[in-house]
Amino acid sequence: MALRDELRGMIIGRNSLAVYMNDKFNLPPMLRKQHDCERCYAKSTCLVYHKAMEEGTSETSGLGNFFDKMTSHISGAHAEFFSKWDTLLTIEEKDSDKFRKELWTMLSSEREGVGRYVMRSLFTGFY
Repeated sequence: MALRDELRGMIIGRNSLAVYMNDKFNLPPMLRKQHDCERCYAKSTCLVYHKAMEEGTSETSGLGNFFDKMTSHISGAHAEFFSKWDTLLTIEEKDSDKFRKELWTMLSSEREGVGRYVMRSLFTGFY
C-alpha cells in the first residue's frame, strides 16, 4: 500500500510540474503597443516569432521602427531556418506527449506489444 501511495504522489507531483512548465513557457499575446512592448520580458522572443513564423512586419506588429530595430538582423534564410526547426520540434513534442500518456494509460504488456516499454529491471527494487 505504501508503494502505491508513493507512486500516486510522484504522478501528482509530475503532473503539477508539467502544468506549471506548460503555463510558464507560453508567450503572452502580442499587444502591438510600443510603450508596453518595449518593457516586456518576452519582447525578443515575441518579435522574432512574429517575424519568422507569422511573416510579421513593422506594420503588422504595430511597432513601426522599434520592430525593425529589434528584428533587422533576421534574414529570410534565418526566418526559414527558425520556422523549419520550430515545426519539427512541435511535431516531436506532440509525439512525445503521446508516448508520455501511454506510459500512464497502457499496461506494460500493451506497451511492450507495440515496442514502447520501460525495462522492468529499472523497477525491480519497487516490487
